[in-house]
Amino acid sequence: MTGIRRRTMLTLLGTSPLGSLAADNSDEDGGRTRFTVLHTNDEHSHLIPFPVVNDHPERGGTARGGFARLAGAVRQVRNEKQAAGDDVVLLSAGDLISGPPFGWLPLEGVAAELELMQYVGYDAAVVGNHEFDYGPGALAEYYAAGGYPDAHERMPVLGTNITPPSGHGLDDIGLLPTTTMELRDGTTVGVFGLLGESAIDVILKTDPIAFADQHETARETVTELQAGGADIVVALTHAGVEEDRELAQAIDGIDLIVGGHSHTALTQPLNEDGTIIAQAGAHLEYLGQLELAYDRASDSIELLNDRDGTAFLRPLDATVPEAPDVREMVAEYESRLHSHVEATTHGEFSRFDEFLMRSDVSLSRGPPRTETALGNFITDAIRLETGRHLGERVDFAFYPDGLIREQLAPGAVEWADGEVLFYDLVTTSGIGVGNDGRPGYPVVSFWVTEDEIRRAMEVSILLSGVMGPAYFMQVSGGRFEYDPDRATWGTVPVVDTPLPAYRALLGAERYVGDGIQDDAQYEPLDGGDRLYRVATDYYLGSQIPVVGEIVSRLEVTPKNETGDPIALADAIVERADGRELKVWETVARYAENQPQDADGTPRLAQQYHDRDGRLLETSGRPLALKPLAGAAAVGAAGYGVHRWRQGRSDE
Repeated sequence: MTGIRRRTMLTLLGTSPLGSLAADNSDEDGGRTRFTVLHTNDEHSHLIPFPVVNDHPERGGTARGGFARLAGAVRQVRNEKQAAGDDVVLLSAGDLISGPPFGWLPLEGVAAELELMQYVGYDAAVVGNHEFDYGPGALAEYYAAGGYPDAHERMPVLGTNITPPSGHGLDDIGLLPTTTMELRDGTTVGVFGLLGESAIDVILKTDPIAFADQHETARETVTELQAGGADIVVALTHAGVEEDRELAQAIDGIDLIVGGHSHTALTQPLNEDGTIIAQAGAHLEYLGQLELAYDRASDSIELLNDRDGTAFLRPLDATVPEAPDVREMVAEYESRLHSHVEATTHGEFSRFDEFLMRSDVSLSRGPPRTETALGNFITDAIRLETGRHLGERVDFAFYPDGLIREQLAPGAVEWADGEVLFYDLVTTSGIGVGNDGRPGYPVVSFWVTEDEIRRAMEVSILLSGVMGPAYFMQVSGGRFEYDPDRATWGTVPVVDTPLPAYRALLGAERYVGDGIQDDAQYEPLDGGDRLYRVATDYYLGSQIPVVGEIVSRLEVTPKNETGDPIALADAIVERADGRELKVWETVARYAENQPQDADGTPRLAQQYHDRDGRLLETSGRPLALKPLAGAAAVGAAGYGVHRWRQGRSDE
């Protein structure tokens, strides 16, 4: 490696005996370069404060975020630092789009997020996994709508380990491997951007884009930046805190990692082998702020926030004044979104802030790997609204936690107490796009056997343990008892991959009543060839069969009512006019179909005020290893899961 390993110092004076004196210590910064790094990540199209129901232009409210507040906060810091003669660098760690309905506007050729970020003055951004939600070709069109490749001059977009083939739209956009910034005293900051393994794993459509190993890419890029004269090296990553830790441990020469993907609000940066790691939550709830001093003589960086009394995360709440010019820009996008909602629903909904129902409680999407109240509401909406649309019973519905993007928080302010708006509800489940080009993953419905229902739950428990909680499935129409400790026998030492045991599911029942599940009216699901109709979304429907291709004992095959296999595209539920039925549409309609108050207003049913025992985690008998022949079989299955994990980025 060329260049000298930087010895990054993370000084936390607030925790030392001298902390009480630190705020008054002027600290002779002679010979050191003071600068500030402001950072956000996982903005996810949150152009306006969220939840919308709790925001009011005159009254304020409890909602957080929005680009107008972000711009106001950034300008305040820049003005303060300019007066002090310090530089300010503003960075984004990716996932600019997808989530709330504003994330639908790219389908109309509107690059609101890019235009706003360029206007606010971001110095660099990295590509996140959700940028690929509409496919690589659509992503290229999104960047083109934002002015790229010319717009790299205003806000470089980094994709150091992302390689599109020659002639592809993304190749024309020219994602940059690195960018450098020279501070006022000549100090050079080199920045590169990585998309992490766990982020690549959850992209539905990547073909024909190639993704290089992040550690190999980082090692080569750090060397190149140092050889090119970079004094400070910053990795802008969309990988999550754990992968950021691994990166810092594995690669010398990275002074600062500004990360995203895991939505972690680090109120105190991490220090991993001398590398500072920062992340600012998600959805513009916070603006991250790092006060730094670079000492050229010792080639070291020191964090000064505690000494200066500066918080690492600044809440973007109603106390932050909005930038009026940015607020005007956002208002134009709001008008576009109102029109888009009316057009895409054929007038069924006319505004994104339309009232749908009242609720006395918030619906949580956590804790991970368990049944959730919001998961019950969404899966019931899929099962019951799809059944109404088809005119026949749907027995089960499944929906993965990774696609539940937000909790559902009704109005908590005087002027909108208990109100649930279209925007806030649809944000929970409105990501993706269908084959019809309309926003949202479509509902798919098909038949599977009783055995396959049980296998699907084994897949949920296994993958959520191996790959992460995003793979855990919420369910409607059944009741299941499981022990996650019985999902695997152990791990294969060489590849560090769990061996599937297929024994996590301890009990299974089917709800045989009508409407919302209650605590009665169940029959056992012991296994067999009897067919049941299920409904889920296209994303999950496309992933479950892939597991079966690798681990045959977990195979689940979509079928028609006679048991013949069908293509997933043939299972898409369509409306009478040929439009796909979207998951978010079932959720919005289900809200409107909740039981009515005395005044005729829909109000969230009592059953959703808490979990109702559909997914019962328990502790079963410990697994005992089988003879060696059996261990060899599960070892082969474990290697299959390992291959699937490694090969997901090639799908």
